[in-house]
Amino acid sequence: MKYYFLILIPVTLCGQSKTDSLQALSDERILNVYTLTANSAALWLLPLPDYGRVYGNGAKVSSDFKKPLEPGSITALAAGAEGWKKQKKMGYRGSFHYEKRFDKDLKWTDERDAYNGNPFLWADSSSGNWDKDHIDARVDVSASPFRNALLSGLHLDYQVGTGARTNDPKPFYRYRSIAVQPGFLFKLSESSQAGITGGGTFILENNELGYYNRGTNNVLLYRLRGYGTYSRVPFVSGERNRKGQVWNAGAHWEKQVAGYVMLLYASAQTRKEEVSEGIAKPEMIGKFTEVKWNTGVFISKGNVNRGHSFLLKVNSADGKGRDQVYQAENAAYSRHTVNGNFQWWGYRSKSRTLIKTGFLPALLSYSQSDKASGSRFSVNTLGGKAEGLVRKYFTRGKQLEVVPGLAYFHVLKNTCLAPNNNVVLREIVLKNYEFMAEPSISASIRIRWSRFSPEGGHSIFVDTDHIRSLKESHRTICRMGYSFLF
Repeated sequence: MKYYFLILIPVTLCGQSKTDSLQALSDERILNVYTLTANSAALWLLPLPDYGRVYGNGAKVSSDFKKPLEPGSITALAAGAEGWKKQKKMGYRGSFHYEKRFDKDLKWTDERDAYNGNPFLWADSSSGNWDKDHIDARVDVSASPFRNALLSGLHLDYQVGTGARTNDPKPFYRYRSIAVQPGFLFKLSESSQAGITGGGTFILENNELGYYNRGTNNVLLYRLRGYGTYSRVPFVSGERNRKGQVWNAGAHWEKQVAGYVMLLYASAQTRKEEVSEGIAKPEMIGKFTEVKWNTGVFISKGNVNRGHSFLLKVNSADGKGRDQVYQAENAAYSRHTVNGNFQWWGYRSKSRTLIKTGFLPALLSYSQSDKASGSRFSVNTLGGKAEGLVRKYFTRGKQLEVVPGLAYFHVLKNTCLAPNNNVVLREIVLKNYEFMAEPSISASIRIRWSRFSPEGGHSIFVDTDHIRSLKESHRTICRMGYSFLF
């Protein structure tokens, strides 16, 4: 049976190896509708060969240029596997990722992620080191076209994690997230198609404090209820629960004309969470509501050997926290970003070298406010990153890849008001503002050595990223890893 969907496989891919096809997708020399729209139905149309990959990597982060609720250093080890298989009229893609993290010098937070937007947090007067274990398992199923007019797919994502601080009062968290998202793709004409997605994510986080405390030190628990609003009490032991649901929907339209490929996409998301404390009789502490939307346009021309592309995307997020003490909305934040991505690439057959360059401008506007404490601040930044890729192909399947990058971000405008002088404002809110209002410059480089056969191979990489602010604080990130493709 002949399918008439717009399958974006440039003619130069014909006869190429498994690794060439995968690299063209990872280099973004081919439009990957799945990556931009999260529509599993689009996987069937991608030039994905059947493959499997296993990997292991490690990372080290050391920083004094950081947000106040981030650790001073991170050591992470990770391992995982992924793959794609087409069988008859179905395609299956799966991945499994495990990460072990050691966070040092982490203050003012007892949660998995203090910067997820929800202002209702736990913090205690101690600081220390954390051990964390996280697992992320994903499955995508994509079906072949039905009556040459409809493709369908389903995405499943299961995340689970635990973390504990090694010193008293030994706070502990458990986290679970389950996401389900179906997707559909419709043929509109011989050169255009459209898709829709929709789904939900269900979140549960449980925090415990003091149950495994073997010391006699007095601990103060800070119940954060906004950006400067809190209650503080001596604490022995307790439990906190965060439950939430995320609902999302999206649509996209794809068109090919005169050698150009164009994709327009948009999505919206709403998130509602409730935070409670207590075991026998849980008490509601606060409710959090967040609305996100994003839209973008992608245009490209060329093939895997030579071409250029342009991506422009706009993202917006607004969150509000309803304080049960005041029975009113107290804390709120807004985050708006505009990002661009200009890419050019070309393959030089004489030297057997692929060269790719890119420029990624970014504009950010962020603000947050707290009615009870009277605090508020806003920061607008403009910057960009220039990066390149040089991949040299040697004989016997050997490859050497070098990816340098340079970025700078400038603060256009920043304002801050903090009329009260409490410890949460000083240690969390103002330090977060100072971090966001600080210009920074960064330089990075990645080196990868690979050896592939037509059916697979292996590679090893090292990379480093150094970020420095104008106040001479810095962050250094080093990574290395190994992967085997089959």
